[in-house]
Amino acid sequence: MRSIFLIFAAAGFSSFCLQADERNYSLWPQRPAAVSEAVALLENGEDPEKACRLAQSCLHAYGIGGREARRIVGCVNVRKYLSGNGSWLTEQTVQRGDTLFRLANRLQCPVDVLIYLNHMASTSLRAGQKIKIPARPLLLEIRLDSREVLVWDDETLVAAYPIVSSKGTETLSGSALVESRIAFLQGGRVEPAQIMSYVSADKQIVLSGGKCRIASLPDTSSASAVIHLAREDCNELALLLKKGNKVRILQGG
Repeated sequence: MRSIFLIFAAAGFSSFCLQADERNYSLWPQRPAAVSEAVALLENGEDPEKACRLAQSCLHAYGIGGREARRIVGCVNVRKYLSGNGSWLTEQTVQRGDTLFRLANRLQCPVDVLIYLNHMASTSLRAGQKIKIPARPLLLEIRLDSREVLVWDDETLVAAYPIVSSKGTETLSGSALVESRIAFLQGGRVEPAQIMSYVSADKQIVLSGGKCRIASLPDTSSASAVIHLAREDCNELALLLKKGNKVRILQGG
């Protein structure tokens, strides 16, 4: 049986390589020195932890320098959060009679997240097996002014994704919740019970009241407000979220 953990490769996830901001630094005298050094380290495949520490000094800066710093920190931290190790996770025990789908429902953890965090090679479980799940919910922050989607664990930036395009978001602001994560494969809706298909499907995030959806292109959604991310970014973002995550939407300022 093909490892279902490897199926994630088909769905596409962010490469570690930092993608340069499409806009230039024409309004800046120069790229912040700390960000320049961090970018050089990542481009050369050297010391990502040092790159993260350097970029941290510009984490809350405005403009391109701040966006680039957040992207660097997010690129480094998201790998730690999705590695299957760390304080973000807690262990639970598989009970007799548990199936993967039943376990996901009992633990209120999406089935694809269980598979990814635990590097599962099949859907088989055994009683007494230890399973890692997120210990606490993360905050999803949508910054429409700087065109970013950020994920926070308290004061720690977990991930940062550039918004590719959006529509109908002009009046969005304030607080919301993640209402659901939905999956599509070859244009058709896939349910979590269809485990093999669900794992490899492209994910979308629906916010409370259906007022906004985060999806990748091409997108045939009829939602009145949609935020588009790159396909690999949207799929990675979905691994960090589940129903009930708090959302903060900022228009500017």
